[in-house]
Formats: sequence, structure tokens, C-alpha cells
Amino acid sequence: MENLFYDRKMTRIFDLKGSMRNRYAQATGDSGEVLLDENMVEFIYESPLFVREHAKKLLRASLWNDTLFLSKQNVMDYSLMIGIDENKKELVVGIIGKPTCMEFLWGLANK
Repeated sequence: MENLFYDRKMTRIFDLKGSMRNRYAQATGDSGEVLLDENMVEFIYESPLFVREHAKKLLRASLWNDTLFLSKQNVMDYSLMIGIDENKKELVVGIIGKPTCMEFLWGLANK
């Protein structure tokens, strides 16, 4: 996550898994706190995010390619990280994750 937001001042950071089950974090207001899926839904209900059509197409294609790559590597545990810089009106998006021990062992067994 350090590289994704390097030299940026994110006012909000979300770690999204695509689930609403147990995905709410009590906001503290601390700098650099990471919120979850339910927090994001709450946030965009109050402050919708507007993304231009061209940027939306690029984002969708990038997410498709990245998740396809992770799927082919049998990586199942990853998150979509979203950083919002409200001052610059920027959205920073990236996929982060690390192979779990089980995924590593499965990869070794199937080579």
C-alpha cells in the first residue's frame, strides 16, 4: 500500500473485498485509517463519486486484466484499494494482495 499512495495525501482510504459481511470499520478520523466496504457505500451515498466515461472504461479494463492475472496465478485473497484525495479531486485505485500459504502450496503441487 505504501507504493500505491506514495507521495500523495489521501483523505480517505478504503480496502474493498466485494462483501458487506463484517466489512465495516468504526471511523476514528485518524490520518491514514483504512475503512472497509460498508464504509465506502456509506461515503458514496453522502458524497457520490463522479468519474468521466473514458476514465471509467480504463479503470474497468485495468481491473479486468488485473483480476484475470491474479486468477490465473490462483491468488484468491486480494483487495481493491481506493484512495480519495478530496483536495485534488483525485481517485487512486489499485489491487493489492499476497498469496496465502494454501495458494502457494497449491501452485507448487500443480506445476
